[in-house]
Amino acid sequence: MASNLSYLITSIRQRCDMQTTQFIDNQEFTGYLNASLSELHGLIVNSYGGQYFMQELILNILPQGVKTSTNLPDDVYKVLGIDLLLSPYPTTNRITLERFNWNERNRPNALRIAAYATQFATNIRYAILGQEIRIAPPSNSQYELAVWYIPTAPQFFAGTLGTITGSPGASGVVTLTAAPKFQVGQAVSKYVSGFPTGTTFYVIAVGASTVTLSASYGGPAANLTGFFFSGDTLYSATPDLTQTLEGATTLEGWLEYVIVDVCIKALGKQDTDASMFIRQKAMLTERINNEAQNRNIGSPGTVQDIYASGTVVDQGWGPVSDASMWTY
Repeated sequence: MASNLSYLITSIRQRCDMQTTQFIDNQEFTGYLNASLSELHGLIVNSYGGQYFMQELILNILPQGVKTSTNLPDDVYKVLGIDLLLSPYPTTNRITLERFNWNERNRPNALRIAAYATQFATNIRYAILGQEIRIAPPSNSQYELAVWYIPTAPQFFAGTLGTITGSPGASGVVTLTAAPKFQVGQAVSKYVSGFPTGTTFYVIAVGASTVTLSASYGGPAANLTGFFFSGDTLYSATPDLTQTLEGATTLEGWLEYVIVDVCIKALGKQDTDASMFIRQKAMLTERINNEAQNRNIGSPGTVQDIYASGTVVDQGWGPVSDASMWTY
């Protein structure tokens, strides 16, 4: 199924009988789609998300004295587990770290002080505090972690962007770092910290890596000296309809849910009865909950051994010197 922005918006307009109206424009539809994609993503994650979206990220934590921590990337939605790498990646010499309960956050440090630290760093614990991974106890050496996580939902960008190379002059021609997605007639301006600012210009020509701007809609090329500079970002509130859902192959089979959910939003704004779409959404939700339960249907999940998971030494016995007591 084609999942570019144009296909989805066209499907929604057809379902809602909005092909010829701009009561809801493409930018607003893009915002509705992003909200519905996040809802679908969360629904699948809560069913069996780790099997669908899981990725691995390697993070290094440098010695920091009284605090050992590092920030997670912005695209981390849920953390599934963290491994401590005992040798440089990509070797498999690693152990599974367990979380510490908040009221036990100082227990690993107390165990270390009392010389009860077990072998192979099994006293090390982690916690997710906001966007930060905190390790206890603090360490004077570098940690290398493998973070298994679920990324945030894929999103469409509600505008069109392009980074300027060179300083535009009197010709009105702007050179961009990549082939532009702008179209003739689009209104554009500078893009600063997420918001369009400055004088608005209009695209009157599009080349292989350039756009030509005018100070008025359909007017002659403008003198851009002093308005745009190398490194500036050109912005338009008009979405690039050729956008696709990068890395969202898993969502392809359930995009009907997104279309139906956006139809509910659109008809709600129009004060039109959306009961048919509400019933469809309920059936799709039930279908997704049933189908997403187990991606690996040939091998069901097993009960976790919480006493030996990821460790060499059985932590219930404290320090162990007898190899016959080790668990693998």
